[in-house]
Amino acid sequence: MRIRKIHWGLWLLLGIVYLLALFMPLMENDSAQFAVMAMQMAQENDYLYLFKNGVDYLDKPHMHYWLAAFSFEIFGYTPWAYRLPAFLSLILGAYALFRLGSLLRNHAYGSIAAFVFLSTQTMLLAAFDLRTDSVLVSFVAFSLWKLLVYTHSQRLVDIALAALAAGIAFSTKGMLAVVV
Repeated sequence: MRIRKIHWGLWLLLGIVYLLALFMPLMENDSAQFAVMAMQMAQENDYLYLFKNGVDYLDKPHMHYWLAAFSFEIFGYTPWAYRLPAFLSLILGAYALFRLGSLLRNHAYGSIAAFVFLSTQTMLLAAFDLRTDSVLVSFVAFSLWKLLVYTHSQRLVDIALAALAAGIAFSTKGMLAVVV
């Protein structure tokens, strides 16, 4: 019983950290610049071309900016609206790792996998200083989970969801997602 309380206490503390990260002001440099680029995309209603300081920006695929621009259109131009898509993808990634660990071993392993994923420095940094890594890793984890489910169930919906998740991961970092 005591271990269960500690377990839920750790999850609660981690949840508080992530909620605080959601409402923090944007950090300078990358997050602020990317938020402005997504804001311009939403304001100009131009989702095909991405500009940074008036020049074509071809360094990264557009998925991160599309998600942020859609969030801006729905919730307004606030830092938490900019962070919301990555925050939701982190939750999806943790859930996918929980289900993957549960499928491979049991619920305890799944819970540990999800907790370790969310408590790593990289994912915490991705929550505070928004990066494409959170979307990439989360959708790769979701894709792997659904591929493994497909090997057990042979349902087409699982392979379709795995392909969609792999496509979203590809759209965040390019060929790196396929390698991962």
